[in-house]
Amino acid sequence: MIAISHPDRIWASLQQADITLILAALALNLPVIWLRALRAQLMVRQLGYSVPMRSMAPIQLVGQTSSTITPAASGDYVRAYLWRSSNGVPVRVGAAVVTFERLTFAPLLFELMPTNLEQWVLAKLGKRRIMGRFQEGATVMIDQVRKLMKAPLLLAWTSGLTLVNFIAMGAQLWLVMLSLAHRVPITQAVAANSTSQVAGIISTLPFGIGSQDAILVTVFAGYGVTVSLAASAAVLMRATTTIPLALAGLAAYLMVDKPAVRPAMEVE
Repeated sequence: MIAISHPDRIWASLQQADITLILAALALNLPVIWLRALRAQLMVRQLGYSVPMRSMAPIQLVGQTSSTITPAASGDYVRAYLWRSSNGVPVRVGAAVVTFERLTFAPLLFELMPTNLEQWVLAKLGKRRIMGRFQEGATVMIDQVRKLMKAPLLLAWTSGLTLVNFIAMGAQLWLVMLSLAHRVPITQAVAANSTSQVAGIISTLPFGIGSQDAILVTVFAGYGVTVSLAASAAVLMRATTTIPLALAGLAAYLMVDKPAVRPAMEVE
């Protein structure tokens, strides 16, 4: 991607970028994190537990950073352990919340899965010596996810917050494009950013390096944006989102209560 994007043109574009608009895009990280933390807070509350925002926000940052450096964003489940250590939320409940967030866009898929099919799969896993000790926990977690799925008001709130969050992230890309003296419709910015985010999540590389940027460039190319300009936007998005949030996540990790060391075979 770098080779076909003409690095000299990218460098020239970056030098001419409007710093005020870049700072505005950087500032949007605050509402993005707050929206994600609020969404998780509502889910935890629905299951009968409470995590104040002063704990939820830094834990959200840690989870987000952890997810970006692990394959398929699996590191996000570290939040379940941090919620337990800081506010006494059972790991199964926390894991259910993280799982539910992954299913926000496909609730019917989970609801339509026959209960007897779930039980059959878990029974098969339970026959394996390695998986047997996790069967009960997995069953409880699925039950907690179903409780979240069957809360219409919660579904409405979380769907709304997710939509607003994607718009806010799209606005960051929109501002970045404006800083490069190129105006695109906000709908295109949201679509390009959302698509690249998905590519980054399923990537096995830290921070979705390569795949996330390539998808962003490809989507914008489909909208008629030159490759060099789209690549410049990808670089600036890394500077305004990836790097600041990674540093914030590292700082947040030092602020939150860490899970106590427990026996390796202990199951909660």
